[in-house]
Amino acid sequence: MLIGALALGYATYKLFYRAYCNHLLASDKTKTVNAVIIHDKNYIPNSPVGNHFSYSYYYEVNGVGYKGNSHHPELQPGDSVLIRYVIDHPSVSEPLTQTE
Repeated sequence: MLIGALALGYATYKLFYRAYCNHLLASDKTKTVNAVIIHDKNYIPNSPVGNHFSYSYYYEVNGVGYKGNSHHPELQPGDSVLIRYVIDHPSVSEPLTQTE
């Protein structure tokens, strides 16, 4: 019972956190910058065949480094990707398009 309650609580937290991040990214308080793809893999859960993954991207804001999932399996380390981050919360970001 406790495990079920913890799982439900975690799922609820993730749902509301994702909605909150999407709300922040939809605001006009964002900035668009280039990020670089790095050798940090993000495995795609429940992949039907194999271990599919996408690489992370890296960017800096005021000398502090941040990472995010590119969600683009075709991007390779060293590629450039255009991302948008929230000015007041630079760790909240999303990839926009590929910019080679």
